Amino acid sequence: MKKKLKSLQNVIVLGAMIGTTIWAQLLSTGYEAKLRTQERTSGLEEKANSETLPKQEIPMPKEISPTDVSQEGLDLIKKYEGFREYAYKCPAGVWTIGYGSTKGVEKGDIITEARADIRLNKYIDENVETVIDRYVKVPLNQNQYDALGSFIYNLGETNFKDSTLLKKLNGKNYEGAANEFKRWNKARGKVLRGLVKRRAEEADLFRQE
Repeated sequence: MKKKLKSLQNVIVLGAMIGTTIWAQLLSTGYEAKLRTQERTSGLEEKANSETLPKQEIPMPKEISPTDVSQEGLDLIKKYEGFREYAYKCPAGVWTIGYGSTKGVEKGDIITEARADIRLNKYIDENVETVIDRYVKVPLNQNQYDALGSFIYNLGETNFKDSTLLKKLNGKNYEGAANEFKRWNKARGKVLRGLVKRRAEEADLFRQE
């Protein structure tokens, strides 16, 4: 009887030892699985965070602001205005000649390309660069100055000084100002393909350092 009891005790002890080992293995396996799950979750979070990072803002220019529209700026204006020898009515219904000149233009007027260049440069000196100097209160690089020059030449002082573009620019929100260009793509309430392209190129130029 004692031998049977002793054998039974040995079986119980052995069973307990086996059960403890299995339980430890289960705990270890569960802990490792939890670690792997945490690692996968952390990796997914890092990937999601990297994908949702905001776009880099346009930095404030470090150089001293220019005071003249460059040759690149003049070329941009000429590209979209185009040279017209004879007076014509633009999409806004205004008599226009040369490189988009409107001041004093009447039906039947004729101009040479050389004279149109002189008229263009004079207008920029008196009505574009002075407007930038008067209303822009933050530093600009040459590309930004040229982009604004093309914008103002096309739209005029009044539209520029009252624009959200200028407000954002003077608030040092350069990227916000760049995003405003595309809004000015209509003439008489109608979106024009030429203005869409022009505003896009001006905004791209404005974003360049």
